Amino acid sequence: MRANNCLPNFMEINLKKIIAAIGVAAILICIGGKTAHAAMPQNELLAQIGAVKKQILILQIQLIQIQIAGLQNQLAKIGKTAKFVSLLSPNGGEKIYNDRIFKICWEASGVEKISLALARSETSHIIAENIPAAPGCYDWEVDDVSGKNFKIKIFDAVDQKTQSSSAANFSIFARNDVCDDGTWRGFPFHYVLAALVDAEHEGVTDELRHARYAVASRLGLAAG
Repeated sequence: MRANNCLPNFMEINLKKIIAAIGVAAILICIGGKTAHAAMPQNELLAQIGAVKKQILILQIQLIQIQIAGLQNQLAKIGKTAKFVSLLSPNGGEKIYNDRIFKICWEASGVEKISLALARSETSHIIAENIPAAPGCYDWEVDDVSGKNFKIKIFDAVDQKTQSSSAANFSIFARNDVCDDGTWRGFPFHYVLAALVDAEHEGVTDELRHARYAVASRLGLAAG
């Protein structure tokens, strides 16, 4: 019998010693049962045989413990080398706006580089290719597209079978899209009005510039 290769050398030596000891003990019991009774009383012989059997049981328990330790070491190694990627964000339900930065985040193990794709129905296109997996995040300059039922896919750049994707769909809105909840490109209506009347509002120029497209779209006017 040979020890598991994942066992340290000292454990392999002990394993061999235990196996040899069990074999010797078994032989001694057989020999003792046939010859030793002529030299000692039967009760003393039985006591010695019982002691040897007890020692064999102890050695067998030690053997099982060493085998269990070897399996645990092997499982630990397997756990450390398992490959996986898991997308954390966007994971579904988000409202994302194009021409902005959205942070895509993931978890990965055993993977050095990943690629990201924007998927919709049966089609997809790469948005980041062969980038390091270690940071766990990527600043995505959102594509110039809009609509619903989008997902992000992430996969090992070397082995595409190791992959993950958004758990549910998310939506992408264009600059002048009016959202279902009444927001215009992320600005609630009262926010836009506040920007109109508050010249000191932070970022008011940029907000008004974006609001102009939404107002023109709602009223059917040219943005000008």
